[in-house]
Amino acid sequence: MVLLVACLLMFLVPIIGLVVDCGLLYFVRSRLTSAADAAALAAARSLNLGLTVADQNSAAVARAQAFFNANFPAGAYGTSGTSVNVSLTQGNTPATLLTLYVTTQAQTSAPTYFMNIFNISRIPVKVNGQAARRNINLILVLDRSGSMANTQPGTSSTACDLMKSAAKNFVTYFANNRDRLALVTFESAWFNTFNQSQTFNPGINTAIDGISCSGGTNTSTALKQA
Repeated sequence: MVLLVACLLMFLVPIIGLVVDCGLLYFVRSRLTSAADAAALAAARSLNLGLTVADQNSAAVARAQAFFNANFPAGAYGTSGTSVNVSLTQGNTPATLLTLYVTTQAQTSAPTYFMNIFNISRIPVKVNGQAARRNINLILVLDRSGSMANTQPGTSSTACDLMKSAAKNFVTYFANNRDRLALVTFESAWFNTFNQSQTFNPGINTAIDGISCSGGTNTSTALKQA
């Protein structure tokens, strides 16, 4: 019986060790994938930072690196040689021409424990992540009628001031030289306050700053014109 158990252990121990190491590798790969995906999404959402395409690309790559490092720090889970490569690729087909693809390629070396019996101390793990951002055409329609000149309760600001501040903050979510923005405003009449442009920053903010609120409220015509 002892001999039988000893023989069984010769096979069971490596199998159990293989299961443990495979479980660890699966966990490392899962965490690495999550970090790569988070980096790609962060990069895509950072393309509005900067006035030029070059500045936006640099900001996107830097943000991707920061998010990856935060989610998968160097040496995490006993790994070594961890790195991530971030690439930005513009679509080149009619359906993807206005879409930018962010691809992250991450790799690390995961440790093994029981597989050391077979002189396998580390196993490379590689994953990819991807996110896409499509260029946007947007026309803002802002109310500059007389009712917007009323001071809002509990504040020293008018509704017009608050609207202008909110509109300028909203503009920051879009990417200069990629998206196209325009501005239509209305009171008794409608106004083409800022022509649609791919280089909207800082021009559209200057146009927003110049809004003064008075007159009637011709909402429907402004929406139709927009």
